[in-house]
Order: sequence, then structure tokens, then C-alpha cells
Amino acid sequence: MVSQSALRRSKQVFLCEGPARSSNQVDQVSLPVSLDFSTVIQVLMQGILIGGLYGLVAIGMNVIFGVMGIINISHGDFIVLAAFVSFWLYSIFGINPLISLFPVAILMFLISVPVFQVLMKRATKISVDTALIVAFGISLILQNLMTQFWTGDTRLITLRFPDVAVQGFTLPARFLVGFVISLISSLSLYAVIKKTFIGKAIIAVSLDSRAAALVGIDTDRIRQLSFGIGLLMAGVAGALLSFVYPFVPTSGASYTFVAFVIVVLGGVGNPVGSMVGGLILGMVGSMSSLFGPGWSTFASFMLFIIVLLVKPEGLFQRFGA
Repeated sequence: MVSQSALRRSKQVFLCEGPARSSNQVDQVSLPVSLDFSTVIQVLMQGILIGGLYGLVAIGMNVIFGVMGIINISHGDFIVLAAFVSFWLYSIFGINPLISLFPVAILMFLISVPVFQVLMKRATKISVDTALIVAFGISLILQNLMTQFWTGDTRLITLRFPDVAVQGFTLPARFLVGFVISLISSLSLYAVIKKTFIGKAIIAVSLDSRAAALVGIDTDRIRQLSFGIGLLMAGVAGALLSFVYPFVPTSGASYTFVAFVIVVLGGVGNPVGSMVGGLILGMVGSMSSLFGPGWSTFASFMLFIIVLLVKPEGLFQRFGA
């Protein structure tokens, strides 16, 4: 049976919970636990569940990066915006985030249209560097708007899910629910990209936009659609994370970092790579957290650097490559 101290340790959040935790909470972190077999398995299972969520966080950035060739630095801030929308839909109207994730995702898709047409489309035509700076500006604007409208208070939707016991190990149900929905969402996107005409057009533009234009594909429309899909997936991720991790208006930077590490790890332009990369990062972060609260971030940075040095193209090739 897993000890209570081990269970508390396994429930700690690495990376993403950092911005939402106060200094008092950091000071209350428990001492390192004994590394018995049951503890390792418990934390490993926790890491897999967290990794599924991380894969969903990254998959939207991966689509945008793969098609448009830019790093959307504001990706994490759109996730936090979606989390705030879900929070207020629950607080004011009592709408469960598992239900509100559908309108929230659609809202993020609709928001993507003016953001792309007014800002990102023009920026990408100038240069990749310009698009990067514009994305950074969008990030700052979103953070400041969310702070002005909703203050810097920590938010979290408290849903009462009973924990799930499996062979003597306890799995937090909120992580399990998030993992299942993340897996369904990611597989659905994979099917769309792999099996539909629009998906094949996305792959074509990702591989060679000029050749895609020569065969009649409207590359600007595909880029806009890809940007919209990226924010739609960010909306799903934000709705799920609203009841999993505490968040504040500035939490987006952590999600952006997580997404970028996973994109580099799994490979640009491959949704499957995002899910696998998320699982790897989740397990590495959770296992390293056994040695102390700071080891998760350190291990993630080291994993990021090692992948860049050893296999910079990532574990998986682009779709269609």
C-alpha cells in the first residue's frame, strides 16, 4: 500500500503549478520520500496521467509551428484565457467544465480569426522574427487584460471526483478524467489530419507551401485554419486544466514552456509526437519530483537540452515526410 506522504508527493504539480503557488506553499513542501517500489509505481502512474494533459497542451502549438513555422509564444496565455472562461461559466452559471469545454473551444477558434487576420497573417509575411515579436506582444496583452478583468487571485474549479483505486494504488480522478479527454481529443485531431482532405492539405502546406499553392491549395486559408485548430485545442486544454491545476493570469508562460519542450521532444508537425513527448515529460517530471520540488523543472530543462543536442528533429518526423 502506498504511504500517505508518498501520495502527497505524487500529487505535486511540476512546472505548471509554480506560478499559482504562493511562497508559503513552497515552504510547506514535504521532505523527500523513501524510494520504495510502491512509491515509484504510484508516481510513475501519476506522471503518465499528467503527461496526457501536457500532450494536449502542446498539440495546438505543434500544429501552428508545423504549418506556419512560428513559435506561438502566446499559446499558454490562450490556454489560461480558456481556463478563466471555464471558471466563470462554472462560477456564474454552474456549467461543469466538462460540458463548457465545447463552447470554450469554439470560442477560442472564433477568437483565432481576427488574431490571425489582423496580426499573425501580416506578421508572418514580413518575417518569422516579426511574427515571434507579435506573438510575444499578444502574450503581454492577454496577461494584462486578464489581470485587469479578473485580478491576480489564484483560481481553481473544485470538482468532487472520487479517487480511483487500482491494485492498491490511488489515482486522482481529476487527472484520470483529464487524461481520457486529452487522449480522445488528440486522437480525433490525428484522425482529421490523417484521413480528411483538409488534413491532407494541412500536411501539404506544412511540408512545402509553394508546392501546395501550385496544386491549387489556398495556403493562407490553411494557415488560418491551422491557427484556429491550435487555439481550439488550447481551449480544450484550458477547460480541462481549470479543474486540475490552480492558475493565475501569468500562468501561461509555464504552459508555453511545457508545450515548446514537448514539441522539440516529439517532433514538429506530428500530433502523435506531442502525445508521446507529453507522456515522457510527465513521467520524467514526476519521477524527478521525488528528490525535491526543484528537480522537476531541472530535469525538464535537461531533457530539453539533451534532445536538442542528440536528436534536434525530435522523436517523430513530420506527417507525410
